Amino acid sequence: MRLSPFIYCSFLLLGLNSCSSTDSSPQDTIQSPPTDSIIDLPTIIEQEKFDSTSLSAKQVQDSLKELASPLSLDWESLSDLSFDYRLHDSLETYIDFPVFGVLPQAYNGLEVQITGYMIPVAETGNEEIFILSAFPYSQCFFCGQAGLESILDIQLKEEPKRTLELDEKLTFKGRFRTNNSDLNYLIYILDDAELVN
Repeated sequence: MRLSPFIYCSFLLLGLNSCSSTDSSPQDTIQSPPTDSIIDLPTIIEQEKFDSTSLSAKQVQDSLKELASPLSLDWESLSDLSFDYRLHDSLETYIDFPVFGVLPQAYNGLEVQITGYMIPVAETGNEEIFILSAFPYSQCFFCGQAGLESILDIQLKEEPKRTLELDEKLTFKGRFRTNNSDLNYLIYILDDAELVN
């Protein structure tokens, strides 16, 4: 059984021991997300300033489909989103629902490859939950240093043959999916994920 994002967020509130405390300000310690593999998008979106309002997600997705799979997905593309604070009927409370921009919508359903830092969530008692982060654990969402767009729910195709260590820099491939309704998962999911390296 999966744990809801509310339990994920409780890690932030409880301040897990793995979060390192430092005297320097977050601006001094936050690293850029991994950029080992940034996709060369087709001409349709190669503009000096990418204007997501001028292109539809369908146009971008059609262009992406012309490229070889898996596509290299970078974390910057996942930051193309906003949130809509509205009532959740079954919870009877207001929560932030993600509103995905053109790029996350364009990659939705496509085979992608992404590199990030591993966050096994064994602290919950469920060792089947794996999260890939744009940042190391001490600078990630769970320590209050980054947004929800910087983490990806890894749904492994099969159990890993080895232990995936905290903060290990890894590359996964799988089918990318956006999620704006199921509270049992994060807003970004990699289905049928396989470890590349």
